[in-house]
Amino acid sequence: MDRAWPGSARFALVFPTILISCLVFGRLGGTSTLLTGLMGIWLLILPSHGDLSTMKAAEAVSLLTYLASGCLVIVVTEGYRAISRQLLEERDAAALHKAAEDARFAELFRNAPGLVAIYRGRELIIEFASRSLVAYLGRGALVGRAFEEAAPETAPSVLALMRRVLDDGETFEGRQVSSPLRRPDGTTEERYFDLLFRRIEPGPAGEPRLLVQSVDVTEEVVRRQESERAREQIKAVLEEMPVGVALLSPETHEVMLYNRAAVEILGHGSLGGLPEDYGAYGAIHPDGRAYEPHEYPAARALQNGEVIVREAMTYLRPDGEQVQLTVDCKRVADVTGRPLVVCTFTDVTALQKALDGKTLLINELNHRVKNTLATVQSLARQAFSHDRPAASAHEAFEGRLHALSRAHNVLTNADWRAASLRRLIEGAIAPFGPERFTVRGGDAHLRPEKALAVAMALHELATNAVKYGALSSDVGHVDIDCTQSDAATRLTWRERGGPTVAPPATTGFGARLLRRALAREVGGQIRLDFAPEGVVCIIDGL
Repeated sequence: MDRAWPGSARFALVFPTILISCLVFGRLGGTSTLLTGLMGIWLLILPSHGDLSTMKAAEAVSLLTYLASGCLVIVVTEGYRAISRQLLEERDAAALHKAAEDARFAELFRNAPGLVAIYRGRELIIEFASRSLVAYLGRGALVGRAFEEAAPETAPSVLALMRRVLDDGETFEGRQVSSPLRRPDGTTEERYFDLLFRRIEPGPAGEPRLLVQSVDVTEEVVRRQESERAREQIKAVLEEMPVGVALLSPETHEVMLYNRAAVEILGHGSLGGLPEDYGAYGAIHPDGRAYEPHEYPAARALQNGEVIVREAMTYLRPDGEQVQLTVDCKRVADVTGRPLVVCTFTDVTALQKALDGKTLLINELNHRVKNTLATVQSLARQAFSHDRPAASAHEAFEGRLHALSRAHNVLTNADWRAASLRRLIEGAIAPFGPERFTVRGGDAHLRPEKALAVAMALHELATNAVKYGALSSDVGHVDIDCTQSDAATRLTWRERGGPTVAPPATTGFGARLLRRALAREVGGQIRLDFAPEGVVCIIDGL
């Protein structure tokens, strides 16, 4: 009886065993899985039918079907094994790569130049710390310690910020944040930091982690504070300077400072810092043309670095007044080395007026000294030219000199511009008892020449009244009236209560002084009347 080919049931039971055996044999023997599998199938079939030459066609087809199925299963199995092997190799390589990357990151992190650390959880346990941070704090090893234990002096506000970023994940960036720092010697000082707090991926246990980068900017802050203090001190000094000062930036042309004197001198504050803005200022040329923007000293110093020294300038203020200035401009550097342009301007209008006044005063003084000497010479010649007793001549001369001196005092107090007529009268009657005089009327202001003439006239009248007129008796009195009409003033001297007056037989020096010399200086009319009841003198045109 012919042996039958194994049926499907038999094949289904035996085939997996064959596959496993083939795989094992192939692994141990080093042959390919496909070849080994085929050999296994062949071994399965061979005992079933020893003579293949008597195989029928249907049996051959079945044999080929079994062989193809076996090959397919073996190919799939081999592919799966190859993919699995490749995946395992890639996983191992990835693990090795990650370990290498982690090691490289940790090394880079530790060697970071800044103050960098990674904290874990709300306890802020230090996972990583750069060597710079370890050296900066000087507290020994930091990894594994809580930040509050490693740096207990840290400001509570900074710790609160760190925990807030851990909680809500919102990155924090802060500049010049203040926090105390304890040095290795035990001292604590205030430091300033630029800070970056950023939440990063959680750790292996799922705890939130925080990356902190900080830069100590204390020196920068201290320099800025010192610069600001120095700038405030300079500003305070400049505000008290009597000259105008403006500080400008060569980079932006901004007017950085404009002191109080500058506003007072120019009549306004800054009208703009750019060169094209200079046209709003009021500098004018001697011919009245306004300065072009590029002609201003500040513009030349800013644009060309030109040094301007005591340059004269006429400036038209907003109120219409013209002032004379001297301007200086130069590039300098402030305490931080930053370039500045300093412009100063001095109001020399008063100085120029003073110089002009000095010249005028010298000429006027020369003229007045000559006139005074001529007056004294005339008084001396008149006093000592007649056969008068020496004592009488000396007394008359001295009295007239005193009168001249008093008039000079009044004029000096008025800066030799205009003397008060009332003050002249008071000075003239003071030596003779003011209670014996009645002065009525308003005041007037006389030019120096008229003032001296009136003073001398009042002295002569008072001296004559003491010798011969109203003041020679105990009950005599003098009325002095000042009346104004149009633009002129009349001075009236009227004596009463004295002895009967008779015209003198000869004209003395006093009368001649009144009628001729003084009339010429006054520029008006002088009338002298020797009325019996008392002398009357009227001086018009004052």
